[in-house]
Amino acid sequence: EGVSTLVLDKAGTWRVAAPWIDGAPGNGAGDLFSALFLGRYLETRDPARAAGLAVAATHAVLADAAARGLAEIDPVATAQAISAPPRLFEVERLG
Repeated sequence: EGVSTLVLDKAGTWRVAAPWIDGAPGNGAGDLFSALFLGRYLETRDPARAAGLAVAATHAVLADAAARGLAEIDPVATAQAISAPPRLFEVERLG
């Protein structure tokens, strides 16, 4: 069981799949992902790479919150994982 993110642009379609995290808070995850994706896209100009990095960082923040039993994400405490995610997920080209 997991969560997939799709990225589409003129060059193609990609999917990044990450495992589901039981107990992870849902509030703020979409906003965090959006901000991280935009930042990585502006840095790399590569939507597939930006999505992969954003998914990995968001996953790390959610995993931390779940492990600590938090009701909300804590991106400040996980700033290192945001800048250098500890686990990357495969970016699969679909078309």
